[in-house]
Amino acid sequence: MNLRGTRDVIAGSLGGTSEVDSIHKFHDIDMYAASALQTRPDLIVLETGMPKQEPMAAELRKVITDWPRLIECGSAILDFVGAGCAVRPCG
Repeated sequence: MNLRGTRDVIAGSLGGTSEVDSIHKFHDIDMYAASALQTRPDLIVLETGMPKQEPMAAELRKVITDWPRLIECGSAILDFVGAGCAVRPCG
């Protein structure tokens, strides 16, 4: 399943109570920070893989200062949730 398909599955499971956005993982931190500042999410799941996602989470924490948020380094969690994979790798 691709990123858009995973996003749609997750959005559907939330019952329309939350907005779900997704950004492809091959951008620099400025792109993700700008998106977070614009959309003000309560939850950010980084699935860029180690070791990239941990420094990215630290940088996002520095930028996002005026609302509560959770930044989660999920690695493959969205693959499992969105695509229903029992084990990694999927597909």
